[in-house]
Amino acid sequence: MHRTTAPQDAQFLCLDGAVALATTTRLAVYRFQLHLQDTSDDIKRLQRRPWAIARLGSYKCCGLLALPKEPTGDTAMGWGLQAHGMDLHGICEYCGELKPLEEVGRCETPEVEEPTHCYSCGGGPLEFSTSQARKGSHARCPECVAANRKQRFAPFQQRASHGDQDLDAELLQSVEALDEARVLEALEAGADADCSRPLLLRDANAGPCLFRAAYRGDGRAVPEEAPNQPTSPLKMAVFRLSDCMLDETTRMRLVSIAQALIEHGAPVAPARHLFELRYGPCEREGDDADADEAPNAFHHLYNLLRE
Repeated sequence: MHRTTAPQDAQFLCLDGAVALATTTRLAVYRFQLHLQDTSDDIKRLQRRPWAIARLGSYKCCGLLALPKEPTGDTAMGWGLQAHGMDLHGICEYCGELKPLEEVGRCETPEVEEPTHCYSCGGGPLEFSTSQARKGSHARCPECVAANRKQRFAPFQQRASHGDQDLDAELLQSVEALDEARVLEALEAGADADCSRPLLLRDANAGPCLFRAAYRGDGRAVPEEAPNQPTSPLKMAVFRLSDCMLDETTRMRLVSIAQALIEHGAPVAPARHLFELRYGPCEREGDDADADEAPNAFHHLYNLLRE
């Protein structure tokens, strides 16, 4: 495996079968390579069905790209989409407000006479030395001064990168965490069972905030359209089903979550497409069905997606 030292501003993006490691100067892509176990192994967790075969593998660096040091022009992201008529906005990591892309990250630091929080780490309330207090809102704590940290603290970086933490985001996170109770609470509170996680755009001007959630001018998130990725709650349930750390009881919890999502209007066709792409058709009828093989969570979920 290729080894590289990850700087402090490195960002990780996990994809299906790959991991992207992005820094301000390089983009490394690691692809997961599968090694199938021998199906003659008598371990009980190995099944004859292809979707149940235990798969082991490792990540290998398959690409290392140099990124441009500075973007050309005043802005660095999203202009291609805007050129097609989409008015894109983003959440400013400093003030938390929704702004046009060309304005995000450019708000001025409020001037204060007596600083209480560190400019670089946001820690506080603090008592600053006389020399730092003279800097007003740019005052830094002793730890940041010693570490020579001079960047501006971004209190809304998480929100800028991942979008508003509203009911839809809560629903997506709850499905990913296999928390059935929170899923039901979010649905009853009005979360959209057919919601999609927001599209992420790279912003080379944002410093440590390399990606931003994209919004329209009216505040609606731009949905991520990726048929082969778990972009919706029901597709996330399909995706999580393959976690090798889950037992059958936990997988059946995902089936219950999927049933609740379908009952609240989640469309099954995109999720069925993802299921068949990852595991193949999960048929149990005709001569191919094994009489001694009990239906498992894969069968139950696929039956839900076929109805």
